[in-house]
Amino acid sequence: MRYGRSFDEILREQKVALEKGRCFLYVDTIANAKETTKKLKLAGIGAEFVVGVKEMTAPERKQAIEKWEAGTAKVLVGTDAMGVGINQDVHLVIIIGLPQDIESLWQKVGRAGRVEGLQAAAVLYWQLGDLQSVGYKAANAMSQQQK
Repeated sequence: MRYGRSFDEILREQKVALEKGRCFLYVDTIANAKETTKKLKLAGIGAEFVVGVKEMTAPERKQAIEKWEAGTAKVLVGTDAMGVGINQDVHLVIIIGLPQDIESLWQKVGRAGRVEGLQAAAVLYWQLGDLQSVGYKAANAMSQQQK
């Protein structure tokens, strides 16, 4: 778990691992996923944007995943729904921002190292503002349940 890093700092810390491939990079919103994908491509790292089937067409999603599986794209960038239906080994999971709950964190971290004998890692980057965001979302969800 690492606190208070900018995207450029994260990129410097993880560049070698990202270039090796088979990475998932989780962010909190679709807009951030698109922006992060652009930044990775500008840094020379093959990246594809992948979100749930409601946010992108099946052919777009399939094409992005196929590029990642073939090694053309080293990193899949997306939100919580990104990993659904992807059963390949992932060497590195990077999570930028605190997940909604411990189950979500567990699901994301659990994507790394599904093949026995291969090294894998998961890194969580967060900032103080993430606590406020998660707290707001949790309070909103609780108020919706009480209605």
